[in-house]
Amino acid sequence: MKRPTLFPVCAFLAFAFLAFAAVHSAAAQQRIDAMTFTRMATASDSFEVQSSQLALQRSTNPRVRAFAQHMINDHSMTSAALSQSAPMLTAFSGPFGLLDPKHAAMLSQLGALSGPGFDRVYAQMQLAGHREAVALFSSYGATGDDPRLVSFARSTLPRLRHHLSMARRL
Repeated sequence: MKRPTLFPVCAFLAFAFLAFAAVHSAAAQQRIDAMTFTRMATASDSFEVQSSQLALQRSTNPRVRAFAQHMINDHSMTSAALSQSAPMLTAFSGPFGLLDPKHAAMLSQLGALSGPGFDRVYAQMQLAGHREAVALFSSYGATGDDPRLVSFARSTLPRLRHHLSMARRL
């Protein structure tokens, strides 16, 4: 990767880490209501699917491509399960595919990369994203205010932990 493009990538990753730490800390300190959980879970799933679709287009690494396809399959199922668990909340949280500003910026950053640089940043984003998702689902599963969503969060958590383990090996 050329030196001028390395600095923005490093700066972005540092920002992503700080954002993750802030979200993790906030989630641990306060209860998340059902609407917030639904909005955050939907944005996370949308990012996982869209970034993984981009990985299938951009990456030539078989491990990255296999991981990406796994993420598309699993996070599409998770989104469908979330819609079934709380149809009214998902209707108000926005359509699947709609990214929040943070995830939109991450997808834009990823879209500007190619080759090994793409693979490296994709892997780092997947690791950070799955850490954030595990923290979100753990927190809501422990302190959530909607029994259907609490059940959904708890039942989804093992899959997210498995994804985190996969992302660590990527």
